This record gives sequence, structure tokens and C-alpha cells, in this order.
Amino acid sequence: MKKREKISQKICREVLQMIKTGQYPSGSKLPTEMELAAPFGVESPTKTALAKCMKDTSQEPNKV
Repeated sequence: MKKREKISQKICREVLQMIKTGQYPSGSKLPTEMELAAPFGVESPTKTALAKCMKDTSQEPNKV
């Protein structure tokens, strides 16, 4: 059985893709948690998980 992807992981993956494609250029400031989560209509626990995912990914450059 395939494990279902968490919404925070999906958003994180989409934000990383935006970084790769230059929508958020290298060295630029990323939007706040609230600004990143707003288009997806997610609640606070998901925003917190999204922030953790982004932090974890920033510490592993090969993921970007």
C-alpha cells in the first residue's frame, strides 16, 4: 500500500519547484508561512509542518 503524501509535504515540494524555476530567485526572501500556506487554505499545524519541511530541506541542498 502506497503511503499518502501529507499536504505540508506537497506544498513544500511545490515551493521547492518554484525556487528551482526562479519564481523565488536564489538569495531572495521567501514569503512568510502564512503567505505560503494561504493559497492552499491550510490551518496552523500544516503551516508549522511546512516551515519544518522547508527548514529541513534548506539544510540538505541536494533536495532543492
